[in-house]
Amino acid sequence: MMNKVLIIGIGNTLRGDDGIAAEVLRRLEAEHVAADCRAVHQLTVEMAQLISQYNAVLLIDASVTLPVGHWRCEKIDHHCDGTENFSHDLSPRALLNLSTQLYASHSRAQVLSVGAERFDLTESISPEILSVLPMILDFVRAWPLTVSTTNHPSTQTEFESCSQII
Repeated sequence: MMNKVLIIGIGNTLRGDDGIAAEVLRRLEAEHVAADCRAVHQLTVEMAQLISQYNAVLLIDASVTLPVGHWRCEKIDHHCDGTENFSHDLSPRALLNLSTQLYASHSRAQVLSVGAERFDLTESISPEILSVLPMILDFVRAWPLTVSTTNHPSTQTEFESCSQII
């Protein structure tokens, strides 16, 4: 079975740095990257079925907890303890858990967080974020290729432990 890969960009292009994920997807789609790409304003319960149809999912989002211009990619664990509250706005982990509970999905998932600070009403992304965009694009371009080889035992750990700050 062929690996199906989904990249979801989360954010609002009218809120400054929050539009970084949409910008990444816009550039990747122009290059015909080997993955399905979806830009959304937020994660919703309806997306649980969508992600259940993919072997691997990468979610990209702006972060207020990372320093501006830093980025990190981390594995999202399947952890269904029944304490998640499902509403109209979900965390990546809650969405993955919902997909597991409803559709018996075992999609591997990671979230790529980009440190941001400007969320005011503007369509421009700050220069600090744009300066790391080439590195983020290089990582995301390679990500589907990394995922497609993770069925091999020697590369499984590499996918699961991906975490970096630039």
